Amino acid sequence: MSKWHLAKYAKGIHGVSGSQYTNTAPTAAMAASPAVAGYSVTFVDKSTDAEDPQRRLRIAVNWGDGTLETGFVGTTFMHTYPDAGTYTIRHKVTDTGGLTGYESVSIVISGQ
Repeated sequence: MSKWHLAKYAKGIHGVSGSQYTNTAPTAAMAASPAVAGYSVTFVDKSTDAEDPQRRLRIAVNWGDGTLETGFVGTTFMHTYPDAGTYTIRHKVTDTGGLTGYESVSIVISGQ
């Protein structure tokens, strides 16, 4: 067990309430709405979690056209779509306890 996990456990035991450590779900968030330029889309991940430091959160992006991508908080995600259309980007964050948070954003690709 890492020092970080031991510290989290100790905090739960010795906290004000004396209760065991409770993990809450992280929040998936983009820094701003995705930027669309032609067929390309870009966004920066800014997901958060109350218990885990951001560097420990894992990010998964489903671009809505069958393309999946993974990374970490703070990553700039970029994708180029093959065709014009309306797509839903599904953005998921997972913490070290296995809990997840989701965000979905619809975008229109016009190719212009």
